[in-house]
Amino acid sequence: MPFWTRAEKALNSFAAVIFCVSYETERDRGTHTLQDFSSLFQKKKKHTVNTVASVLCAFVSFCAWFWAWVCSLWCIGSTKRPNKTQKNMTQTNDIAGPVAPSKNDLCAALRAWVNQRPGLEFCNYGDVTSYRAELRGITRQRADALQMLRAVELRDSITAADMLAELQRHSRLFWDIEESRLEYVTGQYWCTEYRRAVASMLASVLWGYYRANLGKGRLVHNTETGELFERYGPKDQRAGDYIRTMAALEFGRGIGSRWFN
Repeated sequence: MPFWTRAEKALNSFAAVIFCVSYETERDRGTHTLQDFSSLFQKKKKHTVNTVASVLCAFVSFCAWFWAWVCSLWCIGSTKRPNKTQKNMTQTNDIAGPVAPSKNDLCAALRAWVNQRPGLEFCNYGDVTSYRAELRGITRQRADALQMLRAVELRDSITAADMLAELQRHSRLFWDIEESRLEYVTGQYWCTEYRRAVASMLASVLWGYYRANLGKGRLVHNTETGELFERYGPKDQRAGDYIRTMAALEFGRGIGSRWFN
């Protein structure tokens, strides 16, 4: 038998007992007849049932709110617990202090950073055209950063030390050794800056890689000044121009013009 059916039967039995006792009392006093007392008792019974139902609804609502509050506290606590990767990244020793992150840790952190939603607010733009133009630029920054990040991952000669050194030279994006995470100091508008900062940092890392692997250039004599210059490639380009040419050949003219100029 369902719980509510049993509860209703028990309530009716209890009401019948109360009715009998109350009627005997009123009959001895001679104040009400059976018919009058019956209608009066039905009204009181209905009022009592409504009161009990209201109290039960309030109690159930309180229990639901309390359970939601407990679950929210548990979720907040679980999100603050470091995962296995974070535990490995934050382990310490007595000599060197916090352990430096590996290249995989840095690449994973940069990829997660770039994949964050920008969170643009439409109220900050005058019309739909400017809003969508801004959003397209941010989306392009994400594609550029992920393409260059993949190139960094595939080059074994680019180490975690190289990436950390470039992060230390960066003015706004840096690696927090104590917290083992990326941090960023916002200039004007975070939504348009956080992906651009990663793309700029990765372009600097790749620029260093290209520069270290240029090799020995060909010496060219300048007839006007009498000086000797190193030139690279079939077009006898300067080092910077040759690096830009190689970046454009690898990533395309778009990335080459946006991040290697």
